[in-house]
Amino acid sequence: MKENKDIGKVLTYVENRWVEVDGAALERCKSANGDFLSAFDDAVSYKYEIALQCIARQEEKYFKEWIEYHLRLGIEHIFIYDNNDCDGLSDFLAGVLSEGDFERVEVIPWREPMAFQQIEALNDCVTLHRDDVKWLISLDIDEFLTLEKPMRQFLDEFSYASQVYLSWESFGADGKLYYEDKPVTERFTKTFDCRDYGQGKILFRPSRLKRWGIHGARMKRGKTVNVLHEEITPPDSYNRIFRTAWVRHYFTKSLEEWTEKIARGCSDNMYCRRYKTFFEVNPDLSEYFDPSAPTVQRHSHPVPGEIPMQ
Repeated sequence: MKENKDIGKVLTYVENRWVEVDGAALERCKSANGDFLSAFDDAVSYKYEIALQCIARQEEKYFKEWIEYHLRLGIEHIFIYDNNDCDGLSDFLAGVLSEGDFERVEVIPWREPMAFQQIEALNDCVTLHRDDVKWLISLDIDEFLTLEKPMRQFLDEFSYASQVYLSWESFGADGKLYYEDKPVTERFTKTFDCRDYGQGKILFRPSRLKRWGIHGARMKRGKTVNVLHEEITPPDSYNRIFRTAWVRHYFTKSLEEWTEKIARGCSDNMYCRRYKTFFEVNPDLSEYFDPSAPTVQRHSHPVPGEIPMQ
């Protein structure tokens, strides 16, 4: 350990990397809990306190609302893995966002054929940014992180944890057949019991990640808790907690939007939407079922030799 007396920093080699940390902060953390690695994590100065990652395919008409919402909520930076068939998303976002908001968004082309594009995109983000992002959350464009308190206060209350599980509050079509050029969060207000259609999302410390999963991760160390500070093993599928912090999931939107999702393809074959699911979630619209419609999404960029779902 080497100390730079001019700026009070300590250069420390931990977990195969040299990192400069605040020496006094490191000593305080070590004294408080006796866990050097956790103390080290807490003493490191991160570029971003919290960042958001997503993978998206032909979601242009939803981006402005989704990005502005999360930046106003307290997200400091957004990594968008672009699964479109061609470039152009950065230019599009530059045209619809303010200059300040656009500077906080990073678009990464992500369209090479691979079996699990969503997982590999998140793995890429963690690999590149585990040293400069303290907290990371991965959301889809139809998911909105919801907080009942300021972001900084929320993160401070969970500073002891390595992973926080956030329940899904899922919304259906509200009887709507067609897309409207209005905010998603205003168009859909009726929820449904999503226990058969998903679970939730996680907020986690990338520096402590061992193996990631879409709805829960294995961490090297530290506690995994829900928003009530109860230790859990994710995915905590049946524990619906819609206070403190959770994720509003606009699962189907309108029938027109659901069929558009099926037509444009999914990022990987882990989960591809089925046409009939819309009517299972929205039985009030069952009379509009089209027996000639495609039944399952195709893989957007299938690996060579793969038989796309259809």
